Amino acid sequence: MAEEKVINSLFGDQAVFDALYEGIYIVDRFRQITYWNQGAKKITGFSKEDAVGKYCHDNLLNHIDAEGRQLCLGSCPLERAMSLGEIQEIDAFLQHKRGHLIPVKSRMIPINHSGEIIGCIEVFVENMETGPFNNRMSVSNSKALNDALTGLPNRKYLEQIILTKIDDYEKIDMPFGLAIADIDNFEGVNDTFGRVQSDEILALLSKTYRHTFRAAALVARWQNDEFVFVFTGITNEQLNRQCEKIRLLSEASTLRSQAFQEIDFTVSVGGTVVRKGDTLDTIMNRLKDRLKKAKSKSGNSCVTR
Repeated sequence: MAEEKVINSLFGDQAVFDALYEGIYIVDRFRQITYWNQGAKKITGFSKEDAVGKYCHDNLLNHIDAEGRQLCLGSCPLERAMSLGEIQEIDAFLQHKRGHLIPVKSRMIPINHSGEIIGCIEVFVENMETGPFNNRMSVSNSKALNDALTGLPNRKYLEQIILTKIDDYEKIDMPFGLAIADIDNFEGVNDTFGRVQSDEILALLSKTYRHTFRAAALVARWQNDEFVFVFTGITNEQLNRQCEKIRLLSEASTLRSQAFQEIDFTVSVGGTVVRKGDTLDTIMNRLKDRLKKAKSKSGNSCVTR
């Protein structure tokens, strides 16, 4: 409590922080949150009342890196900043109050008072270099080309794009790859939690994909609980990395209810790159075969070969 008073006295009128667009929060040396500004609320959905008093390892923001590692439970950058007495900068993903992931750039600044580190400030902004999802093959305003539940392009539009990509590959040798993600045991999720929350999971995943897959030329809902990603100019090795990223970031997304109950789920991912002579049917059949192989591994896995 004494440290919190010292921190408050050092920064004076913290209402100034509320006027900033950046998210800002302050932790004491035990990583307990003592201050949370309006910018943090706008980015994460969590209010001051939700956050102050919690610890950074309480799974509030659930910071993860691109490899899916939970930073707050392992190599915590806040702890590292305080331990070294040096500013730390990271690109990571944090979990919104509703459960989807948001890419952020964060800076951790240790608070030094009279030669002693007594806390740390984290300043973060949405990372526009990786998201939000920029659909460069944008869908028209026609409802016939949009999926009503997720807001993503639908199967009809996706098929048109794949046919265009195949034509480009045949004429100008421009390669592309496809990845398909399917929620594991979605029927069981539906039976356990009901249709409404199952639909919320689909909408949640679409938000994660919109925010975190700028590298994709397109993300669309194929059918039911399946999502298809289109990557232009990609190799097998690069596609494998993207598929693993889809798997990890999907697993890190959880449906958070009003009671802060979390519904966890995983996805299986199949991937393939275009081949000479491919048609829409051959490339989609190969993609579905890779997905089936990933599912046969008990789910939560990727197959791209």
